[in-house]
Amino acid sequence: MTDFDDVPGTSIDNMLRKERAELSNDLAAVLDIEAGLREAMIAARHTDLVRDLRGVLDIDAGLSAIVPPAPVPSRPETEIAASWRRRLRPKKLSRRETAHVGSNPFSASSWRRPWKRIRLRQQHPAPPDQAAAFIEMRLLTRTLAGYFTNLTDRADDLAVGMKRANKECQHMVAPVLVREQYPSTDALNDTEKALQQVVVDAGGLALDLEAPCELASKLADTARVAKDRSLVRAGADLAVVLTGCRENAKGAWSSLNQARGITAWLAAVHGATFFELSRVQQDVARIRDLVVLAMDQQAGLVTDLKTATDRNPARYLDSIEIDASGADLSDADVPDIDILDLVIWTHETKWPVALEDGVQKYSKEIREGVYQVYTGGRTRYKSVDV
Repeated sequence: MTDFDDVPGTSIDNMLRKERAELSNDLAAVLDIEAGLREAMIAARHTDLVRDLRGVLDIDAGLSAIVPPAPVPSRPETEIAASWRRRLRPKKLSRRETAHVGSNPFSASSWRRPWKRIRLRQQHPAPPDQAAAFIEMRLLTRTLAGYFTNLTDRADDLAVGMKRANKECQHMVAPVLVREQYPSTDALNDTEKALQQVVVDAGGLALDLEAPCELASKLADTARVAKDRSLVRAGADLAVVLTGCRENAKGAWSSLNQARGITAWLAAVHGATFFELSRVQQDVARIRDLVVLAMDQQAGLVTDLKTATDRNPARYLDSIEIDASGADLSDADVPDIDILDLVIWTHETKWPVALEDGVQKYSKEIREGVYQVYTGGRTRYKSVDV
């Protein structure tokens, strides 16, 4: 680039340097850079730019597209229960409500301390466009109540069977681990028989808990249609608790099944001289530990099932009024007239054909052209048999 350096003033570098200086002088003559920077840094201008960017950019969507969602830690049961109690407010019930409602399904306190949302809902019935959703939730929660009654009885039977199996296991374990003797054939057979029964019971519970889990998830989905965040939360919490309940049942079944398999194997090879006592002691200790683990899992199953029963919002849904004025409920799944208790309707409301006579029979006119179903609480909070 210095081919012309021998000619004074013709160097390329000198020419570029000169042109740059002239350009800078020209720009300085027409531009005030410092004034421009001051204007760009004015707070109002910055606020306007940020507002304009928010109008065209979705920052949350962009972040969610490139950053994986953080796992939501599960809160302990006591914290969840405390969150419900913080939402409760005292309310004096009417004579009708006092006669028909029971304990609050969302906390250990009395139903005489319902949510503020419940008080507002009782003053302002669910609107007609959500009537079908609220009626469906009534049916779902009553069906869940039927499941809970059945599962609680079976969980109690499982607890009795677990105690019997543990007793037989202790009779088998004591001679082997304490007196260092081989187990008797009768002790092995009795233990295997007791374990076989509880394996069947625990497996049946694990299978039958799948339906309540699905119903709880459906309850949350239906509550979203009804735009009731309290019921969405209730359905989601129920689904979480029931999932834990099912996992405990599956865990108990797995532990008991392993213990039964080891016991059956020991009974099959009993008397074989090629098995050392130390090997038998290890197997017997394994059976004992598996039975103890299954008992802990069974206790967790009972606790979770009781929690799910307490949080079932069936009583809440049975106590609210549902405005079905002009709603088309002809396709609604209503197996019994009691599901429609406290439903408000008009002549424009369309009912399932099978319930038209029942609605007419149990309804009273509350104002001109407006009626309300009163079943008299004869089957208030009646669970659906499953």
